[in-house]
Amino acid sequence: GGDGDGDGGDGGDAAVATGALDGVGQYELYALVSHSGMNTQCGHYVAHVRHAEHGWVLFNDRLVAKCDADAFNKARQLAYGYFYRRRDAPQQ
Repeated sequence: GGDGDGDGGDGGDAAVATGALDGVGQYELYALVSHSGMNTQCGHYVAHVRHAEHGWVLFNDRLVAKCDADAFNKARQLAYGYFYRRRDAPQQ
């Protein structure tokens, strides 16, 4: 079947039944895009990306900085776009 079974745990991980021949995929959140401002016509978009050594990193125009957990969790709740990658992707 192709029914989804998501798990939005604290680490941003999700398990989804894909219905693909290679079985159930394991996914992890690796980036998100959030917006600050009164509406989409004004304000500013920023990205948070997970770095292997530094954890969550904020990309805000010229500013690139490590993001603390509180700031990331706030951005995560209000994000416009979430990017996941498959942890156990088959090697091709």
